[in-house]
Amino acid sequence: QASVVMTKLGGISYVIVSYAIPFGGSALPDYKYVMEAFRKSRSRYELVAEWGRELDSTRGWLQQVPSPWETETWLLAHGRVAIDMRYKEKAFIVRFTGTKFETIWGSDQVFGSPTYKVDKNAVSIEYEDLDRGGPPVTKILRLTQGGVVEENPLPGLVR
Repeated sequence: QASVVMTKLGGISYVIVSYAIPFGGSALPDYKYVMEAFRKSRSRYELVAEWGRELDSTRGWLQQVPSPWETETWLLAHGRVAIDMRYKEKAFIVRFTGTKFETIWGSDQVFGSPTYKVDKNAVSIEYEDLDRGGPPVTKILRLTQGGVVEENPLPGLVR
């Protein structure tokens, strides 16, 4: 499955796509995650940036999140870990400047059965803590001009 985000920076149109390429055995395939940005140039699109190594071995999705800067597009990239029976995901926030992608938040942590909520200034990730168990935990990522500010996880937070 593919995700598509269309954005405009400095009056130039871009299309950002993400997809996973399966390889290996058909019973438990592995995945190569790919995110590419294309700039509209006259009647065609040119590849300008690639990202994805952080989400290899996942089947990923892409969602635009509010950027505090008009000169950047911020994206929530997350993907289900492919070779595991429990539902868990990795997640990253990536900035696109028109010429390159840059990871501005990411974690080695894997989130159990996460749900994502995006509002004007934050991304909330509600998830199961696979190591400790217990009630769902919510991690809040504030989207600021200085970057992403991670707040400590709050157990059982209802937003």
